[in-house]
This record gives sequence, C-alpha cells and structure tokens, in this order.
Amino acid sequence: MKRVAILGSTGSVGTSTLDVIARHPDRFTVTALAAGKNDRLLLEQCLAFKPDHAVMADAAAAGRLREALKAKGSRTQVHQGSADRDALKACTDIVNGGSTLVMFPEGTRQSGPVVQEMFDGTAYVAAKTDAPIIPMGIGGSEAMMPKGAKLLKPSKLVLIVGDAIPPPARTESGRTPRSAVAAL
Repeated sequence: MKRVAILGSTGSVGTSTLDVIARHPDRFTVTALAAGKNDRLLLEQCLAFKPDHAVMADAAAAGRLREALKAKGSRTQVHQGSADRDALKACTDIVNGGSTLVMFPEGTRQSGPVVQEMFDGTAYVAAKTDAPIIPMGIGGSEAMMPKGAKLLKPSKLVLIVGDAIPPPARTESGRTPRSAVAAL
C-alpha cells in the first residue's frame, strides 16, 4: 500500500490525482492533504479519503474545516497557517517511511512543452530524504480536464519519464546548503 500526501489537493491536478487514487483503494492511502482556502472541497476530500492530516494556508478556512470535521466525527488533524512547512514535513515522513511520493513542483497544471518555474518543495524533500527526483511530464491533460471543468473527458495522454535527478549533496556537517536546494 502506497501512502500519498497531496499538496494542492483542491486544485485541478490534485482533484485528478484523488480521482485516480479513488479508483485504486487497494494500492493507495492518503495520509495528508494540503490546500489554500477551499475548505468546502477539502472537507469533502477529508471525509472521502480520511487522511491523518489536513493543512490549510488560510487560518479562517482551517477553523471552519476543523469544526466541520469535528461535527462529522472525523479524526483528521487540521493544521493552519503553515501549510508549506507542515505539508513538507508530511512528505518527508512518507518518503522516509519507504513510500513513493508524487509532487507537482510547478504548483498547477501547465499547457505546452515548456517547464515553468518550479517551487523548491520537491528539491527540499529530496535533500531531506536523500531520495532522487524522477521528473515526469503528462501531456494532453488540458483536453482531459480543461481549467474549470468538474468532470474528466476521455482523452489521450502522453507520459514522459525523465532520468533520475540525484538529491543535492550534503556538506561535511551533514547539512544541505539552501543554494544546493535552489539549484536543483
């Protein structure tokens, strides 16, 4: 059973990922979900997937989510205000526990063949866990689920898997410099 944490679970890529996970409950379990401020959708996701942790960047939305989950009898712990830190901690725990982790380093679905600027979270997790990054590109998803769409449409996808990128090297003191993380 693969444990999965999803950063941006209420976005189009996150909801698509959860759709795939829902079709394979024997292969995946969701341990953490993170979102910005869409507490209504994150509530539905928490009730459906029962993660240990839910992280929201918006404090008011986190409060509403916490109360709604409590009223439904959910044991999901809600964290607020530090979405990036808590989500990255959950990610490192998953990798250190021997599970595979899927991250979307561009933060959102992109169109076209150009890789956009990426957030540092993927490199940070690689540095903390000594795990390589396996870059993957998914082509055709814009036809399968156009921005704003609620349902998937049958469409041809192309998956491109790149060569493994080793984690950044550590110094003699065992630390990874921020510059090495940023350069990755």
